Amino acid sequence: MSTRANVIATLIVLGALLGLHYYDKEQAISQVKREYAIKSAEVITRTERATQALEASHVKEVQEKDEKINRISADLDVAIKRLQHRPLRSSSPNPPSDTKACRGSELYREDAEFLTREAARAEKLIEERDYYYREYESARSKLNDLKRQAD
Repeated sequence: MSTRANVIATLIVLGALLGLHYYDKEQAISQVKREYAIKSAEVITRTERATQALEASHVKEVQEKDEKINRISADLDVAIKRLQHRPLRSSSPNPPSDTKACRGSELYREDAEFLTREAARAEKLIEERDYYYREYESARSKLNDLKRQAD
């Protein structure tokens, strides 16, 4: 065989090998893309399920919070109505000559109403705080579950 034939044969073999390389490379890329698409679909499905669970939990938590706040407001209204029979503070109060501890039953109407409203406001704030804490814990739990499933 002549050198020219050897060079041509070598070029043909190199061309065939290069073609096989590109073919294998495209096959590997296609395989990676398929695996990525499958894993992405799984992650999206898990994420959507977690999102739906969080939304359902959120709706339930909001309803419970609103019920508790409405109950607190109703209790406040009842308490304010009960305080209507209390004496009003006189416009020129005479300081008592005898200083003794004041119990709640001896408060003037204005003071008792103020304290009752503040107590109800505090209860509502506590309920709001607890609601947001429960929401945070629920979201954190779902996120941890997603992370564990991904691993």
